[in-house]
Amino acid sequence: MAGYTEGVTRFLLLTIALFGCGPATAPPASDPIAVGDPGGAEPEGAAAQRPPVAPALPPIERELSGQHDMVYVLARMGRYLLLGTQGGASVIDVPSGARVAAYDEFICSSATVAHDAFWTGCDKRVLRWTAAEGWREYLENDENDADYHDVLVGPQGELHAGYGSEQWRYDPASDAFVSEPATFAGSYDATYFQGELWAIRFMNGIERQGTLIPIASAAYPARDPRRLTIDSRGRLYAEDFGAGLLRWNGQSFQPVAGLSSKGTGVGYDPARDRLWMLSYTDGLTISVGGQVVQTVDLSDLTYMRAMLLEPDGSVWVAGWPGLVRVRWDGADPFREDVLPR
Repeated sequence: MAGYTEGVTRFLLLTIALFGCGPATAPPASDPIAVGDPGGAEPEGAAAQRPPVAPALPPIERELSGQHDMVYVLARMGRYLLLGTQGGASVIDVPSGARVAAYDEFICSSATVAHDAFWTGCDKRVLRWTAAEGWREYLENDENDADYHDVLVGPQGELHAGYGSEQWRYDPASDAFVSEPATFAGSYDATYFQGELWAIRFMNGIERQGTLIPIASAAYPARDPRRLTIDSRGRLYAEDFGAGLLRWNGQSFQPVAGLSSKGTGVGYDPARDRLWMLSYTDGLTISVGGQVVQTVDLSDLTYMRAMLLEPDGSVWVAGWPGLVRVRWDGADPFREDVLPR
């Protein structure tokens, strides 16, 4: 699963074809947000229902490798931001900007929030992190192959994990993963949309509850879907490396104006009626009513694999290396560089 999760080797080979070319835990300010869809915003009145902000954990003291700044995926829970990276996983305390936890691994490229914890799928294991307990490891293996663990939340809030052709479901009572029939395991990316499982079959198409929508077809007029994303209005998108961004209209995926290639992120801000779109090499594009109103050049981040929209309208962008937060009030965009430090 996890578009951009098949690892560096496969990604580089595909890019060339297209273009020719151990745990450590100690577990500008913003309110924490409610856990939810990365492209979403809080429901009306949600801020008043949030619990008080918990005290911050102290920053970690050890020096991390630069690979911890090469970010694949982001997830948000309370005051914390999880980074899945080339060098493992780490957690940032958003109000202070400090990195408060880190785990050394090789490529953690899938992440979610479930059972009041961060979960991330990595090369050799699945990791869980909470501020109270720090890191826990699951499904450890010593395989030397091109597979990586994936994590996926189901329609009832249940947590699943996949690795190669194997799949498990997390049992909170025993704090263990239990084997189950494979449904999304082996896919390039997957999500549940309106109760149905949608999965990308690399260079073949998108499966909807087991029925394939082929690439280069009327229902999918593009060739390279990498990730499936649902925005705050409940709309399904395919981020396509060749065609940019396509949105499902109930019958087919159709291109979204403003991003025509290398799509790696999307989020809709309902409070400001803004659609934010991320390009792998260029940066952000903002559209209102289908018209592009602003672009933000972030090409110095080199490769941008993920973005995450906050309720206040700001956007996190994960680079290679780097992590920035972009705000736009209608004038010039403001950029805050969070990593590297």
